[in-house]
Amino acid sequence: MNIGNRVTQNNFNNVNVNRWNQYNRQTNVNRQWWNQNGNWNRPWYGNRPAWNWGRPWYNQHWGWHNGYWNYWARRPGLWLGAGMAAGWLLSPGDTFAYSNPYYAEPAEQTVIVQQPALDYSNPIPEPTVDQTVYAFPPPPDVAEDGTVETLPTGPPPPPETGNDDVTEANRFFDAAREAFKGGDYVRAQEQVEKAIVKLPSDATLHEFRALTLFAQAKYKEAAATLYAVLAAGPGWDWETMRGLYPDAGVYTKQLRSLEEYQRQHPDAGYAHFLLAYHYLVLGSKDDAVKQLREAVRVEPNDKLSAALIKALTSDATAQAPAPGKVG
Repeated sequence: MNIGNRVTQNNFNNVNVNRWNQYNRQTNVNRQWWNQNGNWNRPWYGNRPAWNWGRPWYNQHWGWHNGYWNYWARRPGLWLGAGMAAGWLLSPGDTFAYSNPYYAEPAEQTVIVQQPALDYSNPIPEPTVDQTVYAFPPPPDVAEDGTVETLPTGPPPPPETGNDDVTEANRFFDAAREAFKGGDYVRAQEQVEKAIVKLPSDATLHEFRALTLFAQAKYKEAAATLYAVLAAGPGWDWETMRGLYPDAGVYTKQLRSLEEYQRQHPDAGYAHFLLAYHYLVLGSKDDAVKQLREAVRVEPNDKLSAALIKALTSDATAQAPAPGKVG
């Protein structure tokens, strides 16, 4: 991305220049400090790991989003963000060319709101320059060497407001979660897809869309969506997932349906990949790795599963979180 030309050609006004400076501060300072091994899991707002707050739009979901699965005692590799797919799980020197083996041009009845934002042949984008002030919390005071003296661990400050796209996306997403909890998965998909059109860089919206597809037993479409999500960062933890359902039994029934589908379709790489995602949400790392190995076996072009296996089985792997209790 040629930043200099982009700024010059678009003739940013002072507001956009200030936001561009904010973007530079977030990406070149803020992300560097939390991405260091000593700071990566350091408690920050809400007593949650610092890297959580370095993910775009996480601050907009405070109050219901508990966090992500975290299987590493230290950073598994250089987390470069959604613009550099899978940078978060690669070791220095590794490469990953994004290519989604589970994505196909969706049928008209599959995608309710057809937009380029739902084209998972491409990675989830970074926020636009104009959106970055809304996508991240204010960064702490960071020394030139990347060290931070103190971090507040109480509730975060309210996210910035004033952007119509953010406001509309949040409104659609609130409606989507309400519909999902009520069991209306078609409406939930419709509403979250409208939110994605407004904020295509918000991985949480895409992850929720995958959940609506999973609940409708549209497993290949769900896997295609999650491939892009997990290329940008880890998935939700169990507490976050559990809060989206009226009770755990509803989720358990849907999970058992996926497990049965996978048994009946042992050569469906997308079913293995999707099941691995859910096992990681539940804290069942070993079961997830088995499914990822099967995904790679039947779908050699699934390079993300191969990278996940490496990250989950390296010596940087921490004690797996307690499995989610379902049923």
